[in-house]
Amino acid sequence: MTTAAWGMRPDDLHGAGARVAATDVDAAAAASALVTAMAAAPPAAHHPVLRAALERYQSVVAGPTEMLPSTVTAAGSRLSTAAVDAAQADAEAARGLRAADR
Repeated sequence: MTTAAWGMRPDDLHGAGARVAATDVDAAAAASALVTAMAAAPPAAHHPVLRAALERYQSVVAGPTEMLPSTVTAAGSRLSTAAVDAAQADAEAARGLRAADR
């Protein structure tokens, strides 16, 4: 891909998508550390109200936290797909303009 006729830069967008997707390993590590810390928190709390609050917090946050790496990968993939779509749309528009000039 190259710079598009309309000033779009699909290569940059595609590269950004690849860079975002590549952070999934870091996201997985961060998510794992958070889930581990949340699992350890309720037993460490000696007050029943605090323990219950920590358990509720863990139940609400754990699912989305565990989904973080796949969400990051999907976001990067969508950015890269958008770059391809932009390049294809630009090429199609250029073909249409050439046909209209004839």
